[in-house]
Amino acid sequence: MKQESKETLIAKIKKFFAQLFENIDKKMEAEAKSKPCCCKPAEGKDKSCCN
Repeated sequence: MKQESKETLIAKIKKFFAQLFENIDKKMEAEAKSKPCCCKPAEGKDKSCCN
């Protein structure tokens, strides 16, 4: 296995975490959509059910 530069390694780690958090966001968004009502509406989301 060849020695990778520190910069390459850091870039790979950053990319990995960026993808990880993106997947978590998508998962949470999908879960929120599957629920009939959200009580913490984000901007632009439907607030009618949060009374």
